[in-house]
Amino acid sequence: MDEIQKKTHFVSVTGIIKKDNKYLICKRSPNEKAFPEKWCVPGGKIEVEDFIALAKDTSSHWLDIFEKTLRKEIFEETGLIIKNIGYVSNLAFIRPNGFSTLIVSLFADHESGEVILKEDELTEHAWVSLEEAKNYDLIENIFEQIEKVHSTANLKQDFQNKKTSVQEYQEACLRTVKEFENETRKILTWGLGISGEAGDVAGCIKKTFIHKNDVTAGIRENLGDTMWYIANICNFFNWDLQDILEENTNKLKKRYPQGFTYHDAKRGRKDWGEEKDIKPV
Repeated sequence: MDEIQKKTHFVSVTGIIKKDNKYLICKRSPNEKAFPEKWCVPGGKIEVEDFIALAKDTSSHWLDIFEKTLRKEIFEETGLIIKNIGYVSNLAFIRPNGFSTLIVSLFADHESGEVILKEDELTEHAWVSLEEAKNYDLIENIFEQIEKVHSTANLKQDFQNKKTSVQEYQEACLRTVKEFENETRKILTWGLGISGEAGDVAGCIKKTFIHKNDVTAGIRENLGDTMWYIANICNFFNWDLQDILEENTNKLKKRYPQGFTYHDAKRGRKDWGEEKDIKPV
């Protein structure tokens, strides 16, 4: 192996393309020198022409070349447009000519287009599930890459489907509580904090609907901050926020058994555990 072969590498990017929980695999041409007629995922080598004509992203560099090259290669080889590109793994092998190739495996979601193969390189294609991929003569490690993408996608979906419970939120709020000199200062901070955040909510509503300056994102954010103070007041008194929400729901059901009515709103009621009767207004 000469000095050039020791220090020079081809760099290729490949893409595991996902569509409706299936993955695109392609069969290599029998004329390919490496892995002829094996099933693979589409991709190609990075060449200087892939970026040299583009404007630099900094004074000296082109950025995101893996992603840009993958988009180009996928479109050229299959006619597909892809999105949401991410990293999977990398590997190396020695080509028949003695040069090494570094392969960066990426994943992406199908955005649009139907598969039209560049048949001098790829002769067949299939959209397969993870289980169906086992039935194809894949280049080694391709199945493991698909499996990794599949597992990651399932974890992401599980995370998206999982909503934070009230208890989890209340416990999480403790993580960002500072140390206080005493308990009185702590509860005063929480109580005054609610007032401040509620004022911010009111201010954002005014700006949005009176000043015509849309800051609805501020309304949402400050509602969250208000909830943080509420959760920490509950933590201070060792109350379960979930219990308080249920108590409030039950109180309102009792107060308005048929839903809100002006009649029920005018009826006398007891608040805050008051024992004395309150006369109707």
